[in-house]
Amino acid sequence: QGFDFTGDVTATLHDGESASSKVQPGTYHVTESEPTGWQLTKLTCDDNASSGSTSTGVAEFVVTAGQHVTCTNTKVGSITVVKNTLGGDGSFSYTTSQNLDPSSFSLDTSGGTAQRAYNDLLPGTYTVTEGKAPAGWQFTSLDCGQGGDVSGQTARPPAGMDPGNIRERAR
Repeated sequence: QGFDFTGDVTATLHDGESASSKVQPGTYHVTESEPTGWQLTKLTCDDNASSGSTSTGVAEFVVTAGQHVTCTNTKVGSITVVKNTLGGDGSFSYTTSQNLDPSSFSLDTSGGTAQRAYNDLLPGTYTVTEGKAPAGWQFTSLDCGQGGDVSGQTARPPAGMDPGNIRERAR
């Protein structure tokens, strides 16, 4: 994935790459074009005279002799909770870790399925727990997808990966 920087200093960087440019002391403006699915989350400088806007991707660097400037961008992820039922439809409750909003929700299946997505998540640890099965239903399996962790009725998917299907069936 390439990241384009334009303005007083230009570069195209790929994942894990960095670039250095020797400049004279002064004020410089650089704009980063965000590829789809990425979010500029931080602009940091070695002094308090520089500033930047993560919403516009424009940074104003007031560079002094020997100063280094660092920009960091992060790919955002998503988690999709998919509820599949066998033998009918129902309403199922869930709670999540505090870093997901809302921290509780219900899924009402129709035609044996329902889902809820959490989008634009920064890398981190997230937890989704299905509540006690309603009367007439029995929890049978949970799949957290690649790279996730399952413990009972709790899924800990990595951000950017779907937790898979949470399946229940009628008794």
